[in-house]
This record gives sequence, structure tokens and C-alpha cells, in this order.
Amino acid sequence: MQLSILLFLVISCTFIFTIAAMMLVGPVYDIDGADSLILKATENPDALKGNMNEVNALKLIQLLSTIGTFLIPALIFGFTKGLGSDYLKLKSKTSMLMVLMGMAAIFLSAPLVNEIYTLNKMITPEWFGSLGKGFLESEKKNKLLTDLFLFMPNAPDLMINIFVIALIPAIAEELFFRGIIQQLFKEGFRNIHVSVWLTAVLFSFIHLDFYGFIPRVFLGALLGYLFVWETVCG
Repeated sequence: MQLSILLFLVISCTFIFTIAAMMLVGPVYDIDGADSLILKATENPDALKGNMNEVNALKLIQLLSTIGTFLIPALIFGFTKGLGSDYLKLKSKTSMLMVLMGMAAIFLSAPLVNEIYTLNKMITPEWFGSLGKGFLESEKKNKLLTDLFLFMPNAPDLMINIFVIALIPAIAEELFFRGIIQQLFKEGFRNIHVSVWLTAVLFSFIHLDFYGFIPRVFLGALLGYLFVWETVCG
């Protein structure tokens, strides 16, 4: 029931924020037809590199979609579920030692992640039929969009990217997956390890990256255990 409520929040907020973004890009960036802009970005992204106004319009759509899909549903669900209990652990104090140890764990895991990525590339999409092909197609489209976003002719574009591509998605996704999904799975399965790994699989699946699926599961599990560690030790 709680997952159904969360899913309803995700669908509703995604729809509202995406529609709002599509309506905003017109007057803000003087663009006619956000639908055609998105189609153009997926079919011929190189054509947009000469018009940073259109690229920034896409970034606004991406930003508001991320906020609507992950951040707002997580905040609404967390605040209503844990009234007065800090369900999302936003009020919990984190020691500098815990921050440094978490950073070290992620940094030191990089060689292992690279090895897992190499092993993942040995798996071909054809093994999974239409599902694998769909993943690969989505991965190609995401890569084209990412390459377009990473086109940064000046310093302000870099600052925008840090905010749109790195900061907001990281906060929103962690609140959603570790703050909400993992805790719900823990309540349902009553097993920390099942909740961590199941959340990690869902976290990786949602990114639709076939060749990065297994390493992202590993990273998701690492973040999950860091969250558990901080919750218990903090």
C-alpha cells in the first residue's frame, strides 16, 4: 500500500513538473514547441550545439523532471509518513569522520567498479531479447543527451551543469532511493541486506544503462550500506 502511494506521488509529480517545464521553456527561452525540441535532441543533438538557448531549455526540462520524479515525492512521502520522526534523516547530524570514511570508501571502490564494468560489457543485450535491446536503445539516447549537456563553451555552462547534472540529481535520487525505497523495503522484508541490494537493483534499473547496470548496482549497494552505517552509528 505504501509503495502504491509512493508510485502515485511519483506519477502525479512527474506529470505536473514535466508539463510545467514544457510550458516554461517557451516564454523563458523564447522557444516554440518543447515537444519538437526534445525530439530534435534525441534525433540530432549535434544540431543544437550551435544554439545554447535550446540546450539550456532542455536542461530546465531535465531539472524540473528530476525534481518532480524523485525529490518532491520523497519529501512529501517522508514528511507525511514520519511526522515528527525525521523519517528521511534530514535532521540527523553527520560527523566529519563519517563523511571522510564514506568518501574514501567510494574512492577506493573505483578500481573494483572498473573491473565490474569490464565484466558487464562481456554480457550482450541479445541474451535478454527485446528487453536488452530496449535497454541499449535507451542507453544510446541518454548518451546523446548527456554529450549535448556536457557541451560547455563557457564557465557559466559548467556551473549550470554542476547544478543540473550533478548536485540536484544526486540529492533527489538519494532521498528517494536510500531515504524512502530502502527504508520501505527494510520494513517489508525485515532484512537489511535484502533491502539494500533490492534498492540497488531498482536504482540501477531506473537509469536504463545496460553496460553500466552491474557496476551501478554495486555502487547503489555501497551507498545503501553507507546509509545504514550512518543511521546506526550516527
